[in-house]
Amino acid sequence: MSIDQRRIFLTPPDGALHIRYKSYYERFLLDPGAIPTMFVMVEQLTKLDVTQVLDKLSVLQHYPSLYERFFHGVEFRFEGPRRNGQVLVGQQVANLPVILWMQSLVSFPAAPFFVKDEDLQAFTVAGDVMLKQQFKVKPIPGKPGFSMIVDGDIMNMFTERLTLSARSMQLFCHGSGIDPESAVDRLLIRMRLKLQYEMVKEVLETDIAWNRSSENGKFQFN
Repeated sequence: MSIDQRRIFLTPPDGALHIRYKSYYERFLLDPGAIPTMFVMVEQLTKLDVTQVLDKLSVLQHYPSLYERFFHGVEFRFEGPRRNGQVLVGQQVANLPVILWMQSLVSFPAAPFFVKDEDLQAFTVAGDVMLKQQFKVKPIPGKPGFSMIVDGDIMNMFTERLTLSARSMQLFCHGSGIDPESAVDRLLIRMRLKLQYEMVKEVLETDIAWNRSSENGKFQFN
């Protein structure tokens, strides 16, 4: 029996959020060189308010032709509270509020697959482990920075988190004609996880059935 290919939208095509952010996405349709960017204001950062960003990502679901530009492509720019609104990004913002804010994005589990900066992406998956310093580090030969070394329990936790993220990404793309496998594998390889995307595909039919009866704006998993 073939899998039901009907889309499962986080927000309806004619809903208020789609109307609000339609012009944001139309800009990318008109300009192939436009870089996906989302700005985070000081108040959003201090309150760990990720609502606007997650609302925008939910609307992206209606624009499959833009998916591949947004997969691992969104630049986050943070308003600097003591620098007259100067925009900071990447390693310059590796501080407590940014780490906590980035990890808050995973209230939408697929969020890590949209983040371009590798440091910020790591915060979405492992921010709490970094803050608790539950890891060791070792230099990367020939490259700046370091890699994290964690024990088996922490690695199992990362695997569980990214399994949920991959299942969410699969539902996000389901029925769109866009296969998220390469976007998912890119992060799994970077995290050195043994999780295989084929394992995620095996639960697709169950996840679809579970979410057909859910209309609360979030993907549900049993």
